[in-house]
Amino acid sequence: MSSSATPYQRVLPLLEAAETIASGYSGGSSSHFASAEALTKAIHTGLLKLKFRDTSDVPAMKKWFAPEGDWNSLIGPEGTSIGKQLHELLPEITLTHFRDVPLRRRATVGNWLAMLVQAFFEAF
Repeated sequence: MSSSATPYQRVLPLLEAAETIASGYSGGSSSHFASAEALTKAIHTGLLKLKFRDTSDVPAMKKWFAPEGDWNSLIGPEGTSIGKQLHELLPEITLTHFRDVPLRRRATVGNWLAMLVQAFFEAF
């Protein structure tokens, strides 16, 4: 990725790699997760939310990838480099990084309702 990439653009592939690494682990426990599987699921959910411009999981993810956080407790040495990079990039994620990201539709009730109404009026 080029040096002009935003933190948002750099963090997505790192989270995908973290999810892949975490999926190879099982068991264990940490302060926020009962197992590595639970951490993997949380990373997956956080990644999906970020792809849809939802930063609500970013504060929690900052804690997961902190040096003494859940990532290092559950994954260990294999994930140290990615964990460190994510810990440095996640605090930089803000909504301003989304200005160059193509809009994607969120699957919210409001969007479904708007699509339904639009389809209804297009039918007549």
